[in-house]
Amino acid sequence: ALQGNTIWQMGTAEKLAIGKALAASGGASSIALVVATVVVAPMVEELLYRGYLLGALRERMPGFAAVLVSALLFVFVLHFEPANLVAALCLGLATGWCALRTGSLLPGIIVHMASNAFGLWYLSLAAG
Repeated sequence: ALQGNTIWQMGTAEKLAIGKALAASGGASSIALVVATVVVAPMVEELLYRGYLLGALRERMPGFAAVLVSALLFVFVLHFEPANLVAALCLGLATGWCALRTGSLLPGIIVHMASNAFGLWYLSLAAG
């Protein structure tokens, strides 16, 4: 996920086959996939991009510009997949705005977790 290579973002037949197998297995690998994708990745990404980066940018530029720059970096560094660009940009903008408005990362983490959970759920439909 740190390189934007999450299973449903890659879209290649090989990656989708791996995702389908993991989603269908129901074992420890499925649990690990869910925990890594729905819990760990959103927490780490929000801490880095909306916590550290947005905070540092906010000291140097207006809030909207800081949110836009952090969202663009989020997309082009972590989630650069043509099929996912718009969704990732919207997620980055929304979670950045949440962090700026609330002064907390928690709303953005929850939204990010929900987004990733939806992606895994969508993948599981293809596995059935």
